[in-house]
Amino acid sequence: MYLYRAPNNVYFTRICLAKYLRDKGFPFDVKVSLLTRDRAEAVIRNIDVAGALKKIIKSIDHQTRINDFIRYVDDKTWPPNPTN
Repeated sequence: MYLYRAPNNVYFTRICLAKYLRDKGFPFDVKVSLLTRDRAEAVIRNIDVAGALKKIIKSIDHQTRINDFIRYVDDKTWPPNPTN
């Protein structure tokens, strides 16, 4: 799991998926924007988003379709910090 800063200075959470998932057609990694350019805020948001992503990734089974996985990630991790 990474805290990644894009070239436009916006921070992202990035988690690489396991090889057995990539072999099934899942993406190499999952990136979620943290909607901030402030590193201190990004670190706090990263904790919440990374935790949610880890739960989603662990819930993948043999019946999970790629499109459903991507849609579920978008629904459950957006916005990264709903209290703001």
